[in-house]
Amino acid sequence: MWIERLSQRAGYAVFIARISAGEVGSPVIDTEDLLLGILLLDPSLVQKSGGDLSAQELVAGFHQWRTPSKKLNTSQDLPVSDELGRMFERSILLADEMGSDKIQLLHLLLAMMMDPESHAAIALKRAGSDPEAMRRIPIEPETKELQAFDPPWYHDLRSLFPKSDL
Repeated sequence: MWIERLSQRAGYAVFIARISAGEVGSPVIDTEDLLLGILLLDPSLVQKSGGDLSAQELVAGFHQWRTPSKKLNTSQDLPVSDELGRMFERSILLADEMGSDKIQLLHLLLAMMMDPESHAAIALKRAGSDPEAMRRIPIEPETKELQAFDPPWYHDLRSLFPKSDL
């Protein structure tokens, strides 16, 4: 299963995606939520692919795909959308193809771009990201542990959803 193969950073991106979906009251975690997690953890990946997309711009565009609803409790389980489920399956294949035992953030981004109808792919394409440029980005091993207590991305996430009790 894909969840066991996630690198630490990719796992944090999924965690952020869950928070994002709940903040806007979505009944599922979708590709744009995961893209937000990736942007907060490593915005340079999108930049290296020729794209120019900030977390703020992405969140401002969420209304294209969903109607804001009542915020969901963070303890409530949320399923992944069918689209995101397929993206996770593609990320396993990409990790294997690229000789990685863990699914890295770059594998997730590449998998998003492989489905041109996904919300994340649409946002990345509008931002100028090029899948071929993305494929040329080297996979760098995760050598530094992420800060578990009061991580920097948490403050960025709070600023994106100011009315939240995060």
